Amino acid sequence: MLEQISESTTTKAQKTERTAKQRLWIPTSDAEIGVFVGILLFMGLISINRTESYWDTHSDMHGNPEIPQTMALTRFDQIKRFLKLSGPNTDPEPKSPGYEKLWTAKLEPFSTLFSRPASNIYIQVERCQLTSN
Repeated sequence: MLEQISESTTTKAQKTERTAKQRLWIPTSDAEIGVFVGILLFMGLISINRTESYWDTHSDMHGNPEIPQTMALTRFDQIKRFLKLSGPNTDPEPKSPGYEKLWTAKLEPFSTLFSRPASNIYIQVERCQLTSN
């Protein structure tokens, strides 16, 4: 899954026009996407007002000193800008009929990944019987 996200993110970044101020895109890897997701999870657990503060090594307010050692803030922002979860062929055309209803296609492969275990849990719960003494 991380490999697909890495490929889709790199493809999106390479197709997007770059302005003079934007950094040149370096293709990402599944390991780098894993680090990116880990930083996002940490940010969800430790709330700090400004994203940049997670990289601030001169303050007691930074969340974790390992974050700046793991990924540069500029790279984090760059991946965040181009992050794409779905494959390159799953994007519906914005002007196509029913486009608003097709936004869920952008959640692949996550919807498939989570729907299988969720349906298994539902089946197991249905088979359970509650008895009282």
